[in-house]
Order: sequence, then C-alpha cells, then structure tokens
Amino acid sequence: MDTYLSEIYESFSKVQGWLLAVLGIVISIVAFVFVPSTAVTLKVIVPIGAVILIVIAILIDLSIRLYRRAKKPLPRVRFGLAPPSSYPESVAILLLDSSDLFGQDSIVSIYRLEEQFERFAGLGFVSTIQENGLVQVIVTEAYATDDEDFWKGVRGNNGTMLSTLSVKPFITRTMMARGDQNG
Repeated sequence: MDTYLSEIYESFSKVQGWLLAVLGIVISIVAFVFVPSTAVTLKVIVPIGAVILIVIAILIDLSIRLYRRAKKPLPRVRFGLAPPSSYPESVAILLLDSSDLFGQDSIVSIYRLEEQFERFAGLGFVSTIQENGLVQVIVTEAYATDDEDFWKGVRGNNGTMLSTLSVKPFITRTMMARGDQNG
C-alpha cells in the first residue's frame, strides 16, 4: 500500500531531487567563493532557491501522478468460462484485469457494447480477487440478451464476445428496487 510519504519520495526520485540538491550545494559553494558580498547574499538565496525548486518539482510530479492514478478505467474482461459447479444456476465466470474499483463479494453490472450502445446484459458478483490482483466475477443473471449463443461464446472464451463486455462496480436503481421488494 502506498503511503503519502512514499509517494513524495517517489516524486523526489523521479524529478532527480538528489541531483537538484547536489547542484544547489555546488552553486552555493561557488557563490560563496567567487561572488562578492551583497546586502542579501547569494550564499543565502541560492540554497533557498534550490530547496524551493526541488519542492515545486516534487509537488508538480506528485500531482500529475496522483491525477493519472485517480482516473480509473474499467478493467478489461480477459477470460470467460462456464461457472463452477458450486454455482449451478449461474451463467458464466469472468476474469477481469486488476482494478481497485471492485471489492470482495461486491455486486456488479455487466454491459454489452452493440453498435456504439451499451446494453445491460447481466448481474453478478465478485467471487474473489486473486493474489495477482485479477478479479473473478460470477455472472448470476443474464438480461436483455436475446441471443443465448452470446453467453455460450463468453463461456467458450470467444475473444470477440469478451471484448464487447464491460463490468461495472455498481447496479442499476431498478435492480436495487427489485431487491428491496424481494427482501
């Protein structure tokens, strides 16, 4: 798990903070030896300027990296199989790329891209998050799919059909309302 201090240190390393610090020290020594005295000496200004430059560079890099990390794309569906025997009523099991968007046993919605439109295709849940971060999703219900061959293709790991799927870490309000009525 990344801490704030580890993020700052990574930014410090990435912007060559050590090099900037050494450069600031060298310039300070050169200024001390070769520059005549003034009211506010360069001996004071240069080190302070070097520190400020390092801090600004670190903060700019840190903000760029955290912004990129905050944009969380949906994970790609890597693999599809028939559900395990422990879930006999389920439609399929999907293996997704690693993602921080999903938690253990959370409910998910499955959508299918058809001619630039996403169609609600099913519901499921995260059965496990593997040690390597990959997410296993059990599809428990299929909707709005007139074509049983589609789910057969997903269970058969058909790459074309898998590429049309997107799994989202939320459910529709219709599904929430249906759940309220049933329980």
